[in-house]
Amino acid sequence: MALGKLPTVFALPAGLGDIAIGVEAVFVARNLRRGVLGRGAVWFNILGLVDLVVALGIGFAAAPAAVRLLFVSPTTEAISVHPLALIPAAMMPLAMALHLVSLRELKAALVPETATTPVGSMR
Repeated sequence: MALGKLPTVFALPAGLGDIAIGVEAVFVARNLRRGVLGRGAVWFNILGLVDLVVALGIGFAAAPAAVRLLFVSPTTEAISVHPLALIPAAMMPLAMALHLVSLRELKAALVPETATTPVGSMR
């Protein structure tokens, strides 16, 4: 944005969201290291996913394409060119997968296991 290559409507929400999640990661990691499992880690992952979805949505909406939802100048075309194209193509899916795996692991750690008998087994 500062170089005039990306629109403000994309750069500010995406950048500020990344900064907020990055700062929060330090506190969540500290709590997890101390063995404190709680809603903070869950909310961290949910908000991380929201940040990624918002950035991806705005980036798509402001891209020069046949279906263009946001008419801004400059467009988000710079993100579709190498090396920045690696961010939506590789880094965002990886980050989303990591947030989803973290949520699954947190759910397993926070929800107590119930004693169930597998279907078809005899007790």
